[in-house]
Amino acid sequence: MLTLALCIGVNAATFAIVHSVLLKPLSVPGAEQILLMSNKCPKAGADTTNSGAPDYYDRLKEVNVFTEQAMFRYADQVVELNGL
Repeated sequence: MLTLALCIGVNAATFAIVHSVLLKPLSVPGAEQILLMSNKCPKAGADTTNSGAPDYYDRLKEVNVFTEQAMFRYADQVVELNGL
């Protein structure tokens, strides 16, 4: 019984995490309309690469089918505040 209860608890916890991270829609208006632009350069050996600032500014000038455009950067940086 203990093993069965433990398995059910682990299963419920796993589903809760997967649901909250992967299955639950974004909490922003129009989340189904958000898309991520990337570059495809198969002859250069890169199937997909992230778009950079020059690509963003080119799209602002040349592409007029989007309501809004924004640029972001993945940040894997840790900021340490000393003395606070």
